[in-house]
Amino acid sequence: MLLATGHSAADIYSLLAETVPGILEAKTFAAGVRIEHPRELIDAIQYHGKTVNGILPTAEYRLAVQEDGRGVYSFCMCPGGFVVPSATGPDEIVINGMSAAARDSKWSNAAIVVETRPEDIPIRFREQAEKDNCPALAGLYFRTWLEQETKKHGKGQAAPAQRLTDFLAQRASESLPVSSYTPGVISSRIDEWLPPQITQRLAKAFRDFNKNMKGFICPDALIIASETRTSTPVRILRNADTFECTALSSLYPAGEGSGYSGGIVSSAMDGENACMAIAASLEKR
Repeated sequence: MLLATGHSAADIYSLLAETVPGILEAKTFAAGVRIEHPRELIDAIQYHGKTVNGILPTAEYRLAVQEDGRGVYSFCMCPGGFVVPSATGPDEIVINGMSAAARDSKWSNAAIVVETRPEDIPIRFREQAEKDNCPALAGLYFRTWLEQETKKHGKGQAAPAQRLTDFLAQRASESLPVSSYTPGVISSRIDEWLPPQITQRLAKAFRDFNKNMKGFICPDALIIASETRTSTPVRILRNADTFECTALSSLYPAGEGSGYSGGIVSSAMDGENACMAIAASLEKR
């Protein structure tokens, strides 16, 4: 059985935890926000003020820095793209990003997320996981709480948002720039309700990013909450050589849901490797 359920299938992790608790282990994941700028601004920063005029492709960026012992980095940068809703349940807001092939929307966006290790999970979620006889689920509980908390500060699927300058100044945004996020955005003090372990590192990282990309911090930059699914907080244990689950024979976890990959390309490669491992095992029979 090839188990390729993706990083959002929380019900599968719960099922595995009930069946064989030792099948799971906690792993590092990342959580934060998605930041959106006018496309022309990012183009101007990256091309040093030069006008693109269809000659150069829509500009991209990749940013990473260490803040207080944890990585803060951009993920899934979408040049000339859109911020899109990605919730998988009625009580949560989850956002993601995408670009059409032409990459010609008015905006460019990227996730900016903070490394979250198992020891960073608030104690109440670790205690709940212990109570449920599967400590590995603590990160999943924390992620779920973040997504539900985001919903409380939004409206329907309209997401909480804040101008980057207001986030850094720790004040409410009296108005918000037009966003590509079609369900809409609601002004919210993200700096107040997102956990300090995330907001404090984000604030430091944004200032560091601005040193390399002058103009990254500007009134037109909008942060939207929450980006929580860059990867899963849980790993399904498997043999490194055979890809077979160590606790359940003939089960092959693959892709992002397995906890061994993050992102489209690495997940596809992981699936290919799992399929080749299955084929090899069948040839031996």
